[in-house]
Amino acid sequence: MEINIEQIMEEIRNDIKERGLKESELSFSEVSAIESSDFLYDKEHEFSMNGYMEIIRKINQQWNIPAYIPIQGRGKGIKKIVGKLTNFAIIPRFSLQNDMNMSVTRGFNEMTAYIKMQDETIKKLNERIEVLEEKLKEDNR
Repeated sequence: MEINIEQIMEEIRNDIKERGLKESELSFSEVSAIESSDFLYDKEHEFSMNGYMEIIRKINQQWNIPAYIPIQGRGKGIKKIVGKLTNFAIIPRFSLQNDMNMSVTRGFNEMTAYIKMQDETIKKLNERIEVLEEKLKEDNR
C-alpha cells in the first residue's frame, strides 16, 4: 500500500476550508492561552485541603507505570519479536520515569505532612491568642 502525501494534504486543506478555519499561525500568546486553558493552573483557584488530599491519593496510586504492556492482536511470534526489539529501549526509560514519579510523589507526601504540621501549629497559636486576648480583656476591666 502506497501512501500519497499530496492526497492526504489536499484532504486536510479541503477539511479546513469546509470548517471555515483560517490557515494562520498562532502567536506565542495564543499558544500560551491554549495551554493554560486546560485548568492545570487557575489564578483564581482557592486551596481546598480535601481537593489536595484527593490529588495526593491519586498520585500515590498512579506513580508506577508498568514498563511492559502486552501487545494487542494476533500473531504470537510477531508480538514476541516486536517486544524483544523494543524492550531494550523502553524498559530503561520507564524505569527512569518511575524513579522520577516516585521522587515527585515522595515530595508531595512531604509537602502534605508539612501542611498538616503547619495547620496544627496555626491551630495551637490561634488558641493561645484567644487565651491571651481573654486575659487582656480581664486585665483592662
